[in-house]
Amino acid sequence: MADIKTKIRVQQVLNEKGIKHIELAKMINMSAQAIGAICKHKTAPSLSTLGKIAIALDLEIHELIDTSDGFGHIYMDEEGVKNWGGILPKCRK
Repeated sequence: MADIKTKIRVQQVLNEKGIKHIELAKMINMSAQAIGAICKHKTAPSLSTLGKIAIALDLEIHELIDTSDGFGHIYMDEEGVKNWGGILPKCRK
């Protein structure tokens, strides 16, 4: 089975939305140091914390997950609605 190395895209999303990590910390009632450690990939957030971050940033949890080069997010189109289907190896051409 292939190893999926993931990084959490919190800092990237904060930059895109113009939000400072200290603001996110206040939004989810965490310390700025804890958010800083997540942003710098020094610690991985729990699923519960990741959920709180996603809600605060108006995202789905999977939008915070960045995959390694050989993997990607897949989406399933059901009646015009794209639903996240998971992370799978990318097809090689």
